[in-house]
Amino acid sequence: MVPTSEIISELLSLHPNIPNNMMPQYMWAIERMVKPGLVLDVGCDGSILDKYLERHGFEVLCADIDPKAAFYWNRKRRDPNKFFLIDCLSPLPSWHDKFDYITIICTLEHIETLEYIGVDFTSSSPSAPSGWRDCLHLDKDAVMVHALSHCLKPDGKMLITVNYGDGFDYEGRWKVRCYNENNISRITDPSNLSLNHWYTTNVEGFLPFFFAELVKHG
Repeated sequence: MVPTSEIISELLSLHPNIPNNMMPQYMWAIERMVKPGLVLDVGCDGSILDKYLERHGFEVLCADIDPKAAFYWNRKRRDPNKFFLIDCLSPLPSWHDKFDYITIICTLEHIETLEYIGVDFTSSSPSAPSGWRDCLHLDKDAVMVHALSHCLKPDGKMLITVNYGDGFDYEGRWKVRCYNENNISRITDPSNLSLNHWYTTNVEGFLPFFFAELVKHG
């Protein structure tokens, strides 16, 4: 395993001004990916995770649900062929069983309150996985995890970092949903995922964080 100090040094070489709240989230995700594979980084706007992982033998595709993310991605002159603007509240059949890892860093807690997401939860897709209609009653974050779970290979890992707690809270002007080791089942149970590992940490000036490693049943 690469020493923590080396990971920190390399991350800082990629982005010298990593916010204090992001460093522990990147560190945890990197340490949970024990061998190279194909990664989907969801909510990638501003992320440097792909740059680090590619240096270490991973192949990474990046996706976001916010149209503004495409603008920022292109403005930074990053490779347009590995960025995808997706509606991950809908099925993604072209990526079925494709990824070894899916990372959702500092993203899922905002899904319930993002105004730019407009999804008709009464609609269905002819290419939707079996049982899709059974999930239309779920909260938006659970629907998102369900859609993305179909993109994981059997025994693949979904690595989520969110705020720790129960219900909703405010982080500055942002209203965020909070998660813990008990209520995480609300999003894992409908998606054939199990909570394999979890961890909490505190960063001064921010709500506590909850890190969850979910594994797709083979």
